[in-house]
Amino acid sequence: MSELTKEQQKELKLIAADLEAEAIQMKWDYEQNPTPLEESGSIIVVHENADILNEDKTNAEKLAEWNPDPLDLPDIDEEE
Repeated sequence: MSELTKEQQKELKLIAADLEAEAIQMKWDYEQNPTPLEESGSIIVVHENADILNEDKTNAEKLAEWNPDPLDLPDIDEEE
């Protein structure tokens, strides 16, 4: 930040504080009023060979243990 003027540094700190406050408010609001998964528009993609499909466990047990790496998920636009 040394290349910024003192006024620019001050403005940047104010913007960062506003963003942080908005994020805290959004998190609190979601904790108070969670959106059901089916209404959120979220998509869960499970590959046909995924470990989660192990037949020895119930669906609830599979989902409770499932912790996918978001960087390892396939691109939904990608052709197979």
